[in-house]
Amino acid sequence: MADYKRGKGLEDEEDDGSLDAKKSRVEKQVSLLEVPEEPLEAVPTGRSSVFGRLGKGRNRRHNQRGKVSRSIDLRATLSRKSEVKPYHFNLLNNVEVENAGIFDKTLPNPAVELQRAGAMERLIGVYKQACQVHLDLDAPLPSLSRWVYQQLSEPIGNIEADSVFRSPESISDSTILTDELLREIPGRIPGRAYRDWNIGNNAIKKFVERADAWLNQLRFKHKDDPIDEQLEPAVAILTEARAWLETSQYDDEATQEQLNTLLNKLRDDCSETFRGFVKDEVLQVCQALATQLAEELLTLQDMPKVIEPDNVEAAESLPVLEELPNRSSRVTYKEHEIVLKEGVVKKLRELYAIHNSEMDKEGAFFPLMLYCCAVRYQTIHFTQHGVDFEAALPPAFLSALTTTFETCFDGFASPFNTFTRNFTSGAPDLDVHFGSVGSFFQFEPSKGSFQLHPPFVEQVVDKLALRLEELLSNGTGPLSFVVLMPDWRAYDSTALELLEGSAHYRGHFPVLGSNQSMISGNAPFVVTESEAWRRTPFAKFNVYFMQNEAGSKAWPVTEDKLGVLKRSLGVRS
Repeated sequence: MADYKRGKGLEDEEDDGSLDAKKSRVEKQVSLLEVPEEPLEAVPTGRSSVFGRLGKGRNRRHNQRGKVSRSIDLRATLSRKSEVKPYHFNLLNNVEVENAGIFDKTLPNPAVELQRAGAMERLIGVYKQACQVHLDLDAPLPSLSRWVYQQLSEPIGNIEADSVFRSPESISDSTILTDELLREIPGRIPGRAYRDWNIGNNAIKKFVERADAWLNQLRFKHKDDPIDEQLEPAVAILTEARAWLETSQYDDEATQEQLNTLLNKLRDDCSETFRGFVKDEVLQVCQALATQLAEELLTLQDMPKVIEPDNVEAAESLPVLEELPNRSSRVTYKEHEIVLKEGVVKKLRELYAIHNSEMDKEGAFFPLMLYCCAVRYQTIHFTQHGVDFEAALPPAFLSALTTTFETCFDGFASPFNTFTRNFTSGAPDLDVHFGSVGSFFQFEPSKGSFQLHPPFVEQVVDKLALRLEELLSNGTGPLSFVVLMPDWRAYDSTALELLEGSAHYRGHFPVLGSNQSMISGNAPFVVTESEAWRRTPFAKFNVYFMQNEAGSKAWPVTEDKLGVLKRSLGVRS
């Protein structure tokens, strides 16, 4: 029977558990996918609501049994006190590039972006319906979002490819979707459960409740062919879990280690029993998505992707940008409007002026580019649905990186959250107007110091780990990458093993997610500063330092530098 732990799909694979075997598996998965200075705006001061509440009493929680800790976000305090700039477009460049997938600058058709946004909403609707019909499950939208981010990690291979749906056929049996749906059955164990006594026990309670419901469904479905014998392993573990909930969770002698052992049994052994019965239903959900997406792409492919410069005046309409009384801005195309938070337009206008001094010196096409970028990122962020895989790093940390490791280039950024004037991004066809040099996976630097904060999607971070090894092994000059990665050790993370097993690994330090907030990927589209911040959803993430030999000499990792970075994140040494 297939192994549904993180990184495995519906089919069995021979894997002896070694690092080489895992690296080979990731490479196989990746191969399948191959197809003068002005003052800068400071972080607002005097607003204590969002920053203050992170350390208030209502966020006190039990980290371990009998121990209470406050969630204090020192990073926010440091940012406010030092008035750290939210971006810095005048950093001294140290990057040299051998090759990059830089797009030609064209005028995008806003109608295409609006049509694709509607297509994504309809796809989400089909996903919700299919999950209910086939799995009696509320659709886990983050799983569909992860598939989208996997698409964005692929190159836009040919002129017919859609800028977002780059290998649409993969949705019919996507490993991301199938794995994520299977992890919901009978219930998902959150990473925080392994660190927090109360969260862990609550996770067991919810798991047992959902498992009981699934047992009833499966027994009814197979009433003419009883499956009690096949269900026996799961029933035995659930019996153990109920006994724990009734007695052990109140036992002073019980430990977090014992709790975690039970959580692992539920997540791996118990869940495996259930998942073996629903593989066909999971594939039916994926097929429903594939059918809907094929219909949407027929419409998108018939639409002109660009506006020819000579025909701009003949265009049906172009976006219009206006300032609002509350200092936010609104960009409107036909009847569709997007409101942008104070400061967003100023930042993007600066970027646009830097990178379009010849093509559009007067900024006549800036509203068009702003609108198209805004719609694109709302579409891929699932902005209307509260899914957010594009959280930006806090300015205090990014600023500290520029002084300690001289980072001057963002990887996995966007015009909205980049700290530097150049970056790689997931929408390079549009972002090229704002300084994107293409996808990170087509980017070949020969020297430079970079910070990378990829979307926390397993297939993307695995692919990144492989790419870093390749770049650091082949780089002819000093190369340094500071990389944020989720701490997925509980899921046998291939990316973490690749990084920590590399000859280019120079160390890392952990950051507890419970003590951190980041800037939401949807921050440009909210009105108040408090809405722009969100709690880090992961129990822990790591800050890695990957360098070749020349990079380690140019930007050595020292205790003093680590201390500066930790303080910028509020990490206590």
